[in-house]
Amino acid sequence: MLIVTTKEGRNSEKIAISASFDNTVSMPTIVQEVADGVQYMELYNEALYNVARQSGAAYVPFYSSEKIDGTRNHLDPYVYPNNDWYGMLFKDFAMNQRFNVSLRGGGKKVNYFLNASIYNENGIIKEPKDALLDVNLNNKKKYMFQSNVTAQATKTTKVSMKLNMQLQYQDSPYESTSNLFYYTMRANPVRFPAVLPAEDGDTFVRYGNNDTWDTGSNDLNPYALLSRGYKEQYRSWMTASLNVDQNLNFITKGLSAKALVSFYNYSYAATNRYHIPAYYKIDPDSVTLNDDGTYTWTANSIGAEGTTYLESSVSASGYHEWSLQGQINYARKFGKHDVSADLVYHMKEKVNNATGSSEEKLLPFREQGLAGRVTYNYDKRYFLEGNFGYNGSENFIAGKRFGFFPSAAIGWNISNEKFFSPLKSAVTNLKLRASYGLVGNDSLGDDHRFPYITEVDMGDRSYVFGSNFAKIGAGFISNYGNVNATWEIARKLNVGIDIELFKDLKLSADWFHEYRTNIFMQRKSFASNGGVGGSLPWANLGETSNSGVDFSINYNKVVNSDFQYSLRGTFTYAHSEVKAMDEPDYSKNPHLSKIGKPINSSTRCSSPRGSSPRRRRSTTARGRTSAPMVSVM
Repeated sequence: MLIVTTKEGRNSEKIAISASFDNTVSMPTIVQEVADGVQYMELYNEALYNVARQSGAAYVPFYSSEKIDGTRNHLDPYVYPNNDWYGMLFKDFAMNQRFNVSLRGGGKKVNYFLNASIYNENGIIKEPKDALLDVNLNNKKKYMFQSNVTAQATKTTKVSMKLNMQLQYQDSPYESTSNLFYYTMRANPVRFPAVLPAEDGDTFVRYGNNDTWDTGSNDLNPYALLSRGYKEQYRSWMTASLNVDQNLNFITKGLSAKALVSFYNYSYAATNRYHIPAYYKIDPDSVTLNDDGTYTWTANSIGAEGTTYLESSVSASGYHEWSLQGQINYARKFGKHDVSADLVYHMKEKVNNATGSSEEKLLPFREQGLAGRVTYNYDKRYFLEGNFGYNGSENFIAGKRFGFFPSAAIGWNISNEKFFSPLKSAVTNLKLRASYGLVGNDSLGDDHRFPYITEVDMGDRSYVFGSNFAKIGAGFISNYGNVNATWEIARKLNVGIDIELFKDLKLSADWFHEYRTNIFMQRKSFASNGGVGGSLPWANLGETSNSGVDFSINYNKVVNSDFQYSLRGTFTYAHSEVKAMDEPDYSKNPHLSKIGKPINSSTRCSSPRGSSPRRRRSTTARGRTSAPMVSVM
């Protein structure tokens, strides 16, 4: 779980008002240079010459000297185009603005902090001059509002409420910016002009094009794709939380309690408006050089017929969640004895706002758990710590939903021992530490939220019955449930040492070992004609090991009050191995077996999807890694 602390007010009868305005410049770090039209044609012909010389075939240049010279001399931009696609679509830089204002103040009982920010961000895409639509290129506006109020309800009780709202409006081309950049790097600069002149009666833009070198009926025109439409996107984030801190020193010194209730909502909506560009190709046989040095030509439609009306599409998504957390803390010192304890209970529910989703995605996602930690140190020399996590997962059937995951850690700060005093000036810190614990994982992949449920698909499969050979529809099992599905468990051991020399050089070394069991995976030993078809069952069958060493070095040197520097380096070596998994009988082809090989290693040119155990991490309510509270040794 993650707790974020934001700014609060201060005990001051006066209101403190602050405001700021920033104007920033954003630009690409580097943009790859590409050949212009003349260089492109000369290099292309040179490549053909090299191929012909190597193969012994006759060399025939693709681009004639007339084409190259006409482009070099800028004779006619339509007959001899030379497109700088990147320059047409992108600017060198963009200007962005941010305005922020905040108020802070309060009194003996109540403190408050109010903040509002406005962001205006502009992209580096240029506005196309010939587009019939205002594509509102890459403009993003964001409004942020924050309100924190803290009240001292009693001498021992503090109540705080925090509200945060963020609204974002973004206008961008219908074609994604990443695609447009890719097109500018790929498109041929001399095959056709970006735009052809309009003719009498036109109610559309004539975009240049040519026969494709690849698939489809026409080539790639980045400028036309930029101009074809726009996308309007709206996003909102809202967070509200109520926090109560209760000092319980009247029961026993060092005892306190906290309660937190929070609500979060995210929503997204997008509207796309677009049309099909009208592409035209100059007929090379129609090109005529006039006496005055100008050219005349005719252009014919190519590719799909362009449209002068807008098509539209909409999309929406989002989710909302609430959570409850209660915590009891105890921290106290008894002479050289330092004791602390924490007990945390949490529960959370997440519901998708999207419509038209599957039943699994529409049902609420829920989690619940209890975590505890007890720490003890004597004279900052000897450290003990015990942790546990007792977590419930909706992914498993009743009776298998909760898992218990304990851990323990010990530490010895040798540098605080009396016998170490003679070395203290050189070795300023020397600590040995070790930990061992269990970690649980209930994330089984996007398609296996409730693996214990057998799913029946009442789809289009049918069977033939009777003398008339009539097809009778019937359901079929699309996923075989496993009522024994349960938590994946990892046993983790870590041994480490920390050394600090002369207060400047810090060294840290760790040896770690992890053995993971109950890995949820699809069975591969079942024959395809065994009666289950392609719906092979899933089960907790995999086992893997992973071990190695971590080493880090950090050197910090303060030269004077105005100058200091630091050097850092890390080294990691890890080896993993598949210990057990369900796979076909590879006794005659042992090289195909993954057992005994590193995780995700390939046994041939391409490894079948899903054939190896997987380590998974998830940050959503659908699955999470459950572990005891983090050791602080």
